[in-house]
Amino acid sequence: MADRNKGAAIEALLQDLSGATIGATFNQFRDAGPDDVPGAAEIRLANLRHYLDERRDADVL
Repeated sequence: MADRNKGAAIEALLQDLSGATIGATFNQFRDAGPDDVPGAAEIRLANLRHYLDERRDADVL
């Protein structure tokens, strides 16, 4: 997959994760818990984005 396509795929995955709803479950990429710091969901999403971007050329994660 071309690098640009991988970047688009990563962004699509992150968007899907942050918008996912499965019943009343807690979505760590969308929701903040009562003990979280402000912006916790955004921080987790940014951390995942960085992790995936650093491993963009990996065959398996």
